[in-house]
Amino acid sequence: WRQMSQPIANQPTAWLQYQFYQPNGSAWTESNNLSVTGSGAAQSANYTLKINPTQSNQPAGTYSDTVLVTVSY
Repeated sequence: WRQMSQPIANQPTAWLQYQFYQPNGSAWTESNNLSVTGSGAAQSANYTLKINPTQSNQPAGTYSDTVLVTVSY
């Protein structure tokens, strides 16, 4: 699982686990890349993000992470 963080003043940082999923339902990981065949026109690559339901409760708030996407053509 990836983790998003939420800094909270005077408390330890809260972490929220999540995972990207490809349109076919498989996890989108470094070893399981999304592959789309180009058509010459503008295209989008859709994904789903799911929060790990088995993690302990985390405080409500705004969580963030930085994701790097590399496009090869």
